[in-house]
Amino acid sequence: MEATRVYGNLTRSKDTRDFLVESGAWNQLLKFLDWDDQELLCTTVGILVNMMADWDKRVALKEGHGIERYFTGMQFTLSGRNCLSE
Repeated sequence: MEATRVYGNLTRSKDTRDFLVESGAWNQLLKFLDWDDQELLCTTVGILVNMMADWDKRVALKEGHGIERYFTGMQFTLSGRNCLSE
């Protein structure tokens, strides 16, 4: 959980975003979208929002079938659950 928070901050950097895709960590992040843990889902959606700053990351999300899971996660986070940091 704490690692996803750190990645949320680090993915503001293009170098970090590139590393996540090149190292394969991107695929693990996409798997987190299927988990039921609300806090993990919220932090993962935040990471993906940062990742979408780069066109190639958007393509990688599409290829990893992450778009459907991403929008499911967004529905979950927007359905009355607070994902804002306190």
